[in-house]
Amino acid sequence: MLGGLHFFTGASLASTLSSNPISSFLIGFLSHHLLDYLPHFDTNLFKEKGENIKTWPKEAWFLVLFEFFCFIVLYLLFFYNHKNLWLNSFFGGLGGIFPYIISIFFRSFYQTENKIVKNYLYLHTKKFQFRKPIEKNLILAIAFYFLVFIFDIILIYGLFWS
Repeated sequence: MLGGLHFFTGASLASTLSSNPISSFLIGFLSHHLLDYLPHFDTNLFKEKGENIKTWPKEAWFLVLFEFFCFIVLYLLFFYNHKNLWLNSFFGGLGGIFPYIISIFFRSFYQTENKIVKNYLYLHTKKFQFRKPIEKNLILAIAFYFLVFIFDIILIYGLFWS
C-alpha cells in the first residue's frame, strides 16, 4: 500500500479504537504491517526503482506524493472539525506511516550496522512489504486497496453518524 492509505487507515482505526495518543500510534503501526501483508501495490510497480528514494523515477514520486496529498485532504475533511478525535487520529496516522519513515531514512540517508534496525528493515521489507509478487496479483492488489479505503470510510461514517 502507499503511504496515504496507511495514514488514513491508521487514523480511522485509532479514532475508533483508542482513547490516547500512544495506543493510537501503536494501532497505526500495527495496521501498517497488517495492510502490507495483503497483496498490494506501491512503488514496486516501477521496475527501475532502487532501494532508496534518491533513485526513484519521476513517476514513482508523482504516485507517492499525489496519493498522500489526496489522503491528507480526505483526512482533514473528516477530522479537522472533530477536535476530540484529532489527536488520536493524527497519532494513528503517524503510526501508520512510521515504518516508511524508518525505512526511507535508513535506506536513503543513513546506512547503519545496528542489528535492531537491520532486523526491522528486513522484517518490514521481506516479510511484509514485498511478500507477494505484484505482477501476478495487480487486480487483486487494486481490489484490496479500494476495499481498505471503503472499510476506512465505513469506520469513519459509523464514528461520526451513529
